[in-house]
Amino acid sequence: MTENYGEDVFSLKVMKKYLSEKAFDSLAATIRDHKTLNATLADEVADAMKTWAVSRGAT
Repeated sequence: MTENYGEDVFSLKVMKKYLSEKAFDSLAATIRDHKTLNATLADEVADAMKTWAVSRGAT
């Protein structure tokens, strides 16, 4: 069970693979500084999350 733990989580490690470097750095700074996510970055994160989820079998 432990080998599968967290495999279906859109973690920072996963985000780094699916986001552009600029978007990832901006998101990391937003999280670190407790700032509001702007609409452009939110859209890019949503698109990356959707791509990741579909690649994992989501429909």
